[in-house]
Amino acid sequence: MSLRSCLPVLLLLAACGDGTSVDPALKGTDYELTGRGLRAGGAATLKAVRAQPGEPTVVGTPTSAKLFVHGVWLSTSASCASPVAVSQYDGGRSFDLLKDPVLARGAVPGGTYRCLLIEMADSVAFTPGTSGGACAAGTEYAIDIYRGGNPDEPRWRGRDGAPITPTSGTDRVVVVFTTDTAASRAAGWAPYQAVPVDGTFTAPGANTYVWDFSNAVMDEGDACGLEPPQPRVE
Repeated sequence: MSLRSCLPVLLLLAACGDGTSVDPALKGTDYELTGRGLRAGGAATLKAVRAQPGEPTVVGTPTSAKLFVHGVWLSTSASCASPVAVSQYDGGRSFDLLKDPVLARGAVPGGTYRCLLIEMADSVAFTPGTSGGACAAGTEYAIDIYRGGNPDEPRWRGRDGAPITPTSGTDRVVVVFTTDTAASRAAGWAPYQAVPVDGTFTAPGANTYVWDFSNAVMDEGDACGLEPPQPRVE
């Protein structure tokens, strides 16, 4: 399954353990969330080779994988209710996960948080490190993770609960990472918008989300795609 055809799969985070560590520089109720992209090693990654016509073929590993983020929130509830802001970016900010960015840093009430909300553009960009098929090394490709091609699929919603209508352009969406997707879906979040995460976020302290992009670039025949990364929490 490719990212291009499976809406928010880029962010499918099946994190392992709570992995909480405390940075001595963080005091009081400060919290920091860092992203890290791996080019090799890390979590075990399963990639398919072309077994039948039309199936994607592995091309290699990207040199960049970018999200355009508008804000990061945390909720103590697995339903993602009443989130508190960690960081908000006027106009948005681009983060390359392969450059170990600090995605958010701010003061939040101390406690255990069971849901992470990221408000971001639904256009995700990546650059292959090698060429193959439809993929050219050094060329940046964009994937629309919320196209809404299936009218029967529930609409994603914003933090205010209002439905988001997908367009052919760039849309501002929210992806929630929760310890209980049943609870988040019961609260109204769309199935593909709510992503399971194994582990909680603890403030004060720091967490790192690690995405394994090893051999994630795929030749899909008519397009260059990105396989869902294998993430974890440290």
